Amino acid sequence: MTAEATGTVARVVRLLQCLADVDDDVSIKDVAGRLNLPPSTVHRLLNLLADDGIVERSAARHVYRPGLELVRISSLIASKTRLADVALPFMRAVVDACNEVCMLVRYLPATRRVMVVSSVDSSNPLRYQVERFVPHSLLWGATGRSTLAFLPPEIVDAVLDERDLSPATGDRIASRDAFLTELAAIRARGYVLTQGQKIAGAVGLGAPIFDAGGGVLGGLCITVPQVRFDPRSEQTLATLLLEQVAALNAALGHG
Repeated sequence: MTAEATGTVARVVRLLQCLADVDDDVSIKDVAGRLNLPPSTVHRLLNLLADDGIVERSAARHVYRPGLELVRISSLIASKTRLADVALPFMRAVVDACNEVCMLVRYLPATRRVMVVSSVDSSNPLRYQVERFVPHSLLWGATGRSTLAFLPPEIVDAVLDERDLSPATGDRIASRDAFLTELAAIRARGYVLTQGQKIAGAVGLGAPIFDAGGGVLGGLCITVPQVRFDPRSEQTLATLLLEQVAALNAALGHG
């Protein structure tokens, strides 16, 4: 590798570190000042990274943020390390107790999305194939709402403004006030139950997981085919899920 190529790689690494360290979008001037690089160099590197989705440029302002591809790569790496490893025994405990699929969901703050990063299958021949590493809306399904209900109000407002439709039905959130009331009810009982919102014919139960500082990491969710779901089992499943989520949160240093 030439000295020029080595220098370019080092600058890209520093640029990505800068994007990861700041809490807001950054301008070329901001990055140039932080990295002590010419603005022309920063502009060239950002445009190269944008071509592959590593960074994203705001259409309204000349500012940049981490792109979906960088979020995806980061989440894949994270899922293969600590959180997935810590969560696995608790997910297995859920499946051992109810013989339904249990999923680990990660919240992606940069895009206000969630995605399934790990799952433990049941032995039931009728079960849903879990699609991993595909970001989806916080508005729909137990995977989304179990996270959204515990996020700050300004994030909830921003997610509602995106007006995502249900992947299963094409429905939209009809009443903002009614939806906010529903989120308050989820927070009060600690979990959510949804039916056919993200996958037609699927029932989901989800509860949030937190880091040591109280930030929402995502959630654990159980999914059950609707044809096998007995409404009378909701409390049993919810109690099982909440017990394992509480133990996982403790293992992560929360509470």
